Amino acid sequence: MLGMGIQSEIAAPESEKNRPDRHLSCQEAIEPAFQAVAEMARRSEWSTGEFAAALVDLADNHMLALAAKRDRPANRGSQTLRFALFALLILLAVVTMASMVMRFWELTH
Repeated sequence: MLGMGIQSEIAAPESEKNRPDRHLSCQEAIEPAFQAVAEMARRSEWSTGEFAAALVDLADNHMLALAAKRDRPANRGSQTLRFALFALLILLAVVTMASMVMRFWELTH
C-alpha cells in the first residue's frame, strides 16, 4: 500500500519527549501521509464524511487497543488517567484534521 504515493517514512521527532510542542510536531510529520490517504479515498469515490468517520473509528480503536495493553493492575491510577486524557487529545486532533480535510475538499470541489 505504501507504494501508492504514501511516504514510507515519517520524520523523527526533533523535540524532547516532555516538550509541549511535541504533539504538534507529530501532527506536522504525519500530515503528508494523511493527505495522501485522503486523496486515495477521494479517488476511490469515498465521501469526505465516510473517510472522516472511518479515520476517527480507526484512531479510536487504536487508542482502545493501546489502553488495553497498558491497563494492568500495576499501571492503574494516575497513569491511567493521564493516558485517558492523552487518548482524548489524540482523538480530538484526528477529528479536527478530518474536519479540515472535509472543509478543504468542499471548498476545492
